[in-house]
Amino acid sequence: MPLPVKVYAKMNLREIYHFVRLRSDAHAQWEIREISDAIAGIARKNAPNAARMLCGKSEFKQIS
Repeated sequence: MPLPVKVYAKMNLREIYHFVRLRSDAHAQWEIREISDAIAGIARKNAPNAARMLCGKSEFKQIS
């Protein structure tokens, strides 16, 4: 059984937008997409107005 791994990252909102845009895309690998979606959820919870356009490239046309 693999041991859980904790990774700590420090990002500002601009960096989170860039990370989520690339890693929450429909063509991204599913493991990194899960992490990216979790980061986006945390950002939306803590800064809902600033993170309202946070999404992957494949979803951008749907929300704009």
